[in-house]
Amino acid sequence: MSKSLADFFSSVWRPAISSILAATLLYLAQLIMPPIPLLIASLCLHGFIYALFYACVWLLLPGGYAEAKDVLRILARRKL
Repeated sequence: MSKSLADFFSSVWRPAISSILAATLLYLAQLIMPPIPLLIASLCLHGFIYALFYACVWLLLPGGYAEAKDVLRILARRKL
C-alpha cells in the first residue's frame, strides 16, 4: 500500500501541534510555579501538567474530540 506525504502529515499534525503547544504552556507555567526541590516530585508534577495541557490542546483542535473518541474506542477493544 502506497502512502503519500499528505497521508503522513494528515496523521501527525494533531500530535505535533499538541506537543509543541503543551511544551510551550508548560514552560510558561513553570515561570509562575514555585521551584520544587525534590527532583522526582518535580518530574512527576511537570509530567502531569504536560499531559493535561496535551490532552486539552488535542481536544480543542478541529476534529480532536472525534479523534479522541476513536482512540479510546480502539484502546477499549484491545486486550492488554
